[in-house]
Amino acid sequence: MLKVTTLLTRAAEVTREDVREYYETSYVPTLRAALPELTRYVRNYVVGASFLPWGWDPDFDLVTQMWLSGPEALAAMSAFERTPTGRRLADDAAAYLEASAVRTFTVEECDSGIAPSPTPVGAKALLFVARRDLLTVEQFRLHYETGHAVLVSKMMAPNLLKYVRNYVGESLTPGWSPNFDTLTEFWVAQMFGREGEPGFQYLIRDEEQFMDRSSFRVVRVEEIGDTERITA
Repeated sequence: MLKVTTLLTRAAEVTREDVREYYETSYVPTLRAALPELTRYVRNYVVGASFLPWGWDPDFDLVTQMWLSGPEALAAMSAFERTPTGRRLADDAAAYLEASAVRTFTVEECDSGIAPSPTPVGAKALLFVARRDLLTVEQFRLHYETGHAVLVSKMMAPNLLKYVRNYVGESLTPGWSPNFDTLTEFWVAQMFGREGEPGFQYLIRDEEQFMDRSSFRVVRVEEIGDTERITA
């Protein structure tokens, strides 16, 4: 299974509500009908900063996530973009989204499996994180998965409903490379100010061992998409 993530920015004079209306009523149904290889498709609409001090006004308004059956499906998606329907869809989308600001990359997903459903009820946030200098990608991931993710799952329970790390793979946008190493998704029963929570100083000290905490960027989103993953 191949997971592809895209950051999309609304065009000038277009509101986030305009983007959502167009995307859900026109773009998504067209793409779904044209690409049976798309096994799951989630849209994350930005609704604001999640909590201080990491909340920020992002330079994107929508984060899409596509699960494809494999490299052949990615090739099929690229081929669709060159068809008359694909070109017409791109032309229509240009009225709502900045074509020059599209950023697409592959990720490898690691799910802590806390919730029984891929989309639990609760507030969702996205956290963009870069590794510390001098650490390799492999070292960063090893610490995250074998140490930090376990701590987070234990210390944030029962507020933490679901917890997914997406490790950045290949950029699919020519001339652009992500300045982060993982895009972490988490669903919580309620948002909170972490530094003020009892016991979280221990988590922060662990983060300092392998994360560049100055790179932290968090945004709240509203997720729309498949409630269950479809297997090809």
